[in-house]
Order: sequence, then C-alpha cells, then structure tokens
Amino acid sequence: MTRSRLASLTGRRRAVVVASCAAVVALTGIASASWLTSRTANGTARATSVQPVANASVSLTVASSTEIDVKVIAVPASGPTPSSYLIKNGATTVCATAALNATCPNTGLTANTQYTYNVFSNLNSWVSAGSATASATTQASASTGVSALTISNKNSAPAGTAGKTDSGDKITITFSAAIKASTVCSAWSDTGNQSSNTATVRIVGTPDDSGNDALTINAWSGCATFHFGSVDLGSPSYQLSSSGNSNKPVEFTGSTIAYDATAHSLTITLGTAVTNDSSHGLIASTAVSSSIATWTVDAGIKDANNASINPPTKATANVQQF
Repeated sequence: MTRSRLASLTGRRRAVVVASCAAVVALTGIASASWLTSRTANGTARATSVQPVANASVSLTVASSTEIDVKVIAVPASGPTPSSYLIKNGATTVCATAALNATCPNTGLTANTQYTYNVFSNLNSWVSAGSATASATTQASASTGVSALTISNKNSAPAGTAGKTDSGDKITITFSAAIKASTVCSAWSDTGNQSSNTATVRIVGTPDDSGNDALTINAWSGCATFHFGSVDLGSPSYQLSSSGNSNKPVEFTGSTIAYDATAHSLTITLGTAVTNDSSHGLIASTAVSSSIATWTVDAGIKDANNASINPPTKATANVQQF
C-alpha cells in the first residue's frame, strides 16, 4: 500500500471518530440545561435522569378544613416537556400522574394544619430528582355544637307518667355534625352506629333541695373510659330521699346509650329504677309541670376533627320533661 493511500485512509478514520464524538457532545450539551440524556443501542436519545425543574409553578387552593387542591401551572423553560407530574405530601403520593393545569385533590386532612407538597416531573418512565415545593394550611374547622336537647316520656305501652322519671324515658342530644363516638365510650368505634345497654344513669338532688336535680351517667360496664357531662333538670322536684336527705340518688341500671352516626344524635334510654333503700331515694310522686333542662358537655367529648364541642351547653324550652 502506498504512503499516499495509507494517509488517505487514516485521515478518513480520524474524521469519523471526530464526527462521532461531536454528535454526542452536541446532544449532551443541548439537553444539559434541564435534562441528562444517554444514547441507546439504536442511536436514539432517552432520558436517564431529570434534574430539578426550577421554574415549575405550583398552585395550592385550600378547599376546606380537610382538603387542599394542588395544581401544576407552568412547564420548564427548556428540555423535554414532562409527560405528567408526581405530587407528594411528605412520603405520601397524592397523585402519581397529574396533568398540567389539572386539579389534584388531597383530602382527609386535619383542620388548621400546614401541609407541604413536592411536585416532581415525569418524563415517560423517568422521574425528576428535584422538585418544586409549596405549602398551605387547611382551614380551621367549623365548631360542632349541640343543635337540640329533648327529654321525652316513654310513649310505648305501658307508657310512663309525664313529668316523672320512668324506665323507658329518653334524653336525646343532637349534635350539629359528627362526633367521635370513642370519646363518649372508649369501647365504641368512630364508624357507624354504636349502642350499649350497660350504663347506670343517676338522678341526684342537693341537700335540702337547695339546687336543681341533675342527671349523670354514674357507671358504664364495658366502657373503660366514658364521657357525658350532666343535665341540670331545672327543678329540685324529680327525686326525693326516703330519709329526708334529698341528695340520695335514684339510679336506673341497664340504661341504653346509643349514638346514631347519621343523625349525629346521642340517646339515653332509662333502664330499671333502683329506689327506696339505704343508698337510694325515691322518684317524686308529683309530676313536674315544666322546667328548663340544660346539658353541660364533658370536655372529653370531641367532634370528628378532634375539636371540642362549642358551645358546651344546650338548654330545652320551658316544657314538661320526661
């Protein structure tokens, strides 16, 4: 082979190597602003990892005390366009493939709490190493109060005597929203209707009838911890003592306590009366024509957002109770 032929071939090989290197450098240089790329076996480019998208803009809308809506509203200035976005609240994935300008709702949150969101860019099967970040605080929850308190006479046979406490009489407390039933009775679930017929309800007066009689839950078998509060019955004349001491109580054992998760109501149905012994007084023989009863909630009862019941009292109209 002549020197001139050898020199010609060598020059071509050098040209091929230089051209090939130049192609790779050019590809990497063009994409390196936002994305790293590599060359596949067939020569096409693909993303191997994605650097942070610095100018991705995230919009957060506080929808309620339990929901924040997340939306990506801008795309990176350079590099391949993301196919979708991964939205995370801490370690929790809220939306795996959110589209640009699409609302991604994060529900089931706690009221008056700050949440931080990281938004990563998806490029086909690759996810960005960095993220755009935004934070928002949920609304404070609306207070759950007591919308109604009613004390009713047993209306099924044999009916009780209106104005006197009898087995089967009911005390119904209706809340303005759901409560955590487990804060009433620790054995109860916070889901669905709950009921127990193992409570002892007590009606007790004050010495010399100096104050109104009060209704409380004195004991509750099966509930290691229970909360109710007390009902001021608005009169000292529902209970009497068998020995002249008016703070001897009347008790109703086997009373039923039930929570209706749909109506948000707590109902006490009086059980068997225990009266007229060394420890118990008497049910008054004369009916009380009317009184204003007032329930004061135990501070341990919480609503579905674990907030206190507010306001913590509720009164009936001036009507005949029981």
